[in-house]
Parts: sequence; structure tokens; C-alpha cells
Amino acid sequence: MQIIKYFLAAIVLLSFMLSCTQTKKSSSTDSTPTMIDTKSLLGDAFKAISGDEIKAHIKYLSDDKLRGRAPGSEGIDAAAEYIASQFEEYGLEPAVDGSFYQEFSMVGVELTGDNSIAFTKDGKSIQLEYFVDFMKETGLQVEHVEVDAELVYVGYGIQAPENDWDDYKGVDVTGKVLLMLVNDPPSDDPNHFGGEALTYYGRWTYKYEKATEMGAVGAILIHTDESAGYGWKVITGSWSGEQTALGLNDNSPPQLSLRSWLSEDAAEKIFSSAGFSLSDMQEKAASQDFTPIHTGINVKTTIESKIRTIKTKNVIGIIRGTDPLLSHEMILWTGHYDHLGIGAANSEGDSIYNGAWDNASGISAILNMAKVAVNLKYDLRRSILVMALTAEESGLLGSKYYSENPVYHLATAKALFNIDAINLWGETTDMIPLGYKRSTMEGFLAQIAKNYRITLKPDQSPGQGFYFRSDHFPFAKAGVPAVSIDSGNDYVGRDQEWKESTVDAWIDANYHQPTDEYDENWDYSGVVQLARFVLHVTYNIANADSTPEWNDGQEFKEARLKSLEEYRNLK
Repeated sequence: MQIIKYFLAAIVLLSFMLSCTQTKKSSSTDSTPTMIDTKSLLGDAFKAISGDEIKAHIKYLSDDKLRGRAPGSEGIDAAAEYIASQFEEYGLEPAVDGSFYQEFSMVGVELTGDNSIAFTKDGKSIQLEYFVDFMKETGLQVEHVEVDAELVYVGYGIQAPENDWDDYKGVDVTGKVLLMLVNDPPSDDPNHFGGEALTYYGRWTYKYEKATEMGAVGAILIHTDESAGYGWKVITGSWSGEQTALGLNDNSPPQLSLRSWLSEDAAEKIFSSAGFSLSDMQEKAASQDFTPIHTGINVKTTIESKIRTIKTKNVIGIIRGTDPLLSHEMILWTGHYDHLGIGAANSEGDSIYNGAWDNASGISAILNMAKVAVNLKYDLRRSILVMALTAEESGLLGSKYYSENPVYHLATAKALFNIDAINLWGETTDMIPLGYKRSTMEGFLAQIAKNYRITLKPDQSPGQGFYFRSDHFPFAKAGVPAVSIDSGNDYVGRDQEWKESTVDAWIDANYHQPTDEYDENWDYSGVVQLARFVLHVTYNIANADSTPEWNDGQEFKEARLKSLEEYRNLK
């Protein structure tokens, strides 16, 4: 039996070597990736992707005894131990100094006391009501903050050299509170801020980051349902209660003393007091010639907060490639294993937010993929870094922490696949890898999609900015070519009416609710399909002559170039 085993392994290895030697070499700038015919090599591996095993993982991770897997809870610790034990059993190597755990602390900040903000113009106060008209918090992790500063309107608050756009025009806004619009400047041109598709410049996180960089003490974002793509209740729901962030230290960047949101009606009141209208100011901001406007309004507020420390951890294992020259390079698989913990009870009295679909499903698929990939490792030139990330529901904090404190330099990360809340309703004829057209990863994905008769589709709601809302994004922002694999919409043997009444209706009813629970009737064929697809693309990238890079004009390409240069200087 041993002789037969080694003989078969030799045949597989010889087939792999022949496929490599027959592959045309390509330069690192060639957008057409070198492909490897892996159907025969991966046939047995594909059979090992098991719906039953994925099902068992989901059932355990979403059980009531894990209490919704909130960061800092006993339930999430049990989930981390389970994932680490699976990694160890499968044969992954611990990635963090001999451990599977990358431990870190978050800080919870909860608003207490006075909830007012005073807006005054020429001694007259503008009356606004907390929760109805505005929300507020501080980026500082301290109990007491005071702000007293002039309000300056900065349009969209964007500096984008590649779009020849600068809303600041050299105006000194140090010590000011900045008022700005969400989203990008309007455009139908896909080469100008992505046209209808939202770019990172339009995200609220960018607005706050840029305001901090410009020396402001505060930033207030103007919400409209049209520009944001969702209602004011999403703002009040997201920005009330405890807010979590990574702990600040001496090396942390500066933070805003005041971070706030205004409703559309409140923004109209603010502008009216300064002799403007919201529509006038939106029109001014849409021009490339816009310059900051001093409103003459003073903003004054006190922010009292309750502070607590929350300990949590990412769970990380590595499958080592075997090429002496390339094994230090890696493909990353990411998904989050946290959820919302214990929250408000529903009408049936259930207060455990189990998170079976979001995201026990994604982590369970990654676990099964890792088990299979370990058995393929003698065929992998590059390595695979398998990451179960924490605190995604707290603001992508696990992925943010790793991207800022990587175990392996991010220049060695050649591609990233994120799996979050995946298809539990059957196979599809399409797949939506969010962001796949941003980089030359499109070629790798398209080749495998063609092999399996899957149609690749772009983000179906580009104005909503879904690319910026899951764990791949902090890595993309740091320069790593990354996609998040979204389920398709065209289910085999089903029509759109079925999809809307079954899949969409389930998600609408259960997303971020206690009813997101394990269901014995789920169809795992779609999960298996997705896992095989990602494994196949990963295999090709792990063995290709060239690896994905950002396309020209992408806002993350500069970060990639800086990362590669930094890494070269370290060697």
C-alpha cells in the first residue's frame, strides 16, 4: 500500500510539474495570469469538500451555548478554541509565534450624560434634538471631552489627486469642526469617482480620517436617505449604545474629539441660519472649483463617556507552500467568527443572536477548505494563510488590527478571498466576487468561472459601497488585492420569484436577528460550489508565475506600491 501511495503521489507531482513547464511565462505586469489545468489534480480534493462537515461546523458555532459569540464573551472564546482545535487537527501550523491566537484589546465607549450640541449664529441658538436630528460620539477614548469651535463646510471633504479633486484648496481648518456630505461627488463617468459606484472617498470612515489628517477637532456628516442609500434609523441604530474601537496608544494616529451625524432636516436648519439652503450647498460641492465655506456658526458640546476594555483574538493558521523561493508568499482566506451576542429579545423572547448564516456559514466553509488544502500542500508553491477574524460586527476591528499589526508583511500577501454569510439555498449559475474588476485577479477568477460555467457579475448595488463593509476591506486599504465572494442570484432550477420569496425574504426577516439560527433544511450544495471555486482559484494563484495586482487608477494601488517598496528595503 505504501508503494502504491508513493507511486500515485509521484504521478500527481509529475503531472503538476509538466503543467508548469508547459505554461507560458508571463511578466509581473502582464494582466493575463498564467493558468494551470487543475481539474484532474483537484478532482479528489473537490470530493473532500463536504456539505455534511460544513453543516456540523455551523451547527456547533451557532448553538445557543455559545451565546451569540460577542467579543469578550465566554461564547466567542469557546468558538475560538473550537476553530483552533480544528486547525490543529487538520495539520495547519500556528501562525503567531507558535500560537493560533493573535490577541488584542478593544475599547468600548458609551455616551452618558448630556446629549446636546449647541449650534449658535450671531448669538442665536439653532434648536436640534439628539437622536431625532443628530447623533454624536468622540473618537477619543476618555471620559470627558469638550469642543468649542467654528463650523466650516467642506463639501464632500475629499482630496483625490487621481480625480483632480481637492475640497480643501489649501484652506487651514486646524481646530475647526467640519461639516460635509456623505458619498462621492455625483458623476455618470465611471472614470470619475467610479461613476455610479461608490469609492472609498465616499465612505464615512474616509471623511473622518481626512478631517483628522487636516487637523480638525470634529467632523459632522450630513445624512440624506438618497445619498446614503438607507434611512436615518440606520444611523440611530448604529451610533447609539456602546461603540467599539481598537485601543489607542502612543503610536496611534490622532482622533477627532467630535464625530457626529446630522439628519437632512437638521442640515437644512443649519444652512438656513447661515443664509444658504441644503440644495445650494450640494450644488456648490458638486463643482471641482468648490472651496471651503466659513459658516459663522459656532459648535459647542460636552461629551461624557463610559469606557471599558474588551479582550479578543483572531485565530490564524498557515498551510506552508513547498517552493523554496515562493513559500513566503501567501494567499489569504478570511471570514469573521464573531456575532452580536445577547441583545434585545424578539416577540418570542429569544435574545441570543446566534449568527448561523452571518457568519458561522463562512467560517465553516473556510474550515473545510483548510482541511482539504492541507492535503494538497505538496502541490502548492505559495502558502495559504487561514484567518478566522473577530469583531467584524464591531467595525471590522479584527481585520483592521491584523492589517495594522500583520504577522507576515502584507507585501507577501498576494491575494485575499473573504467569505461572509454565504449561500445556503442551492447552487447558482452566477457568482459575485465584490471588487474583482479592481485588480488583475479578474483573470484568475474568470478562467475558473469559465471552466465551471459560472457567470461572474459585479456588485449589483454599486452605490451602496458593499465592497467597503466586510473584512477584506482593511486589507485592500493596506494594499492587498482582495475580493469578497458573494453568493449569486440565479439559482439552478429556480426563477427570480422563488429567489425573492425564499432567499431574500429569509435574509430580510433574519439578518442580525435572534432568528438567524441553524436550519436543518438548508441546502449545502451552494456552499460546496463556492468552496470548490475559491479553492480552485487559490490553487492557480499559489502556483502561477505572476500574481494579482491593482489596476491603474484604483485608490489602493499606491498603498500596494508603498508596501512592496517597504518590504524590499527590509530584505
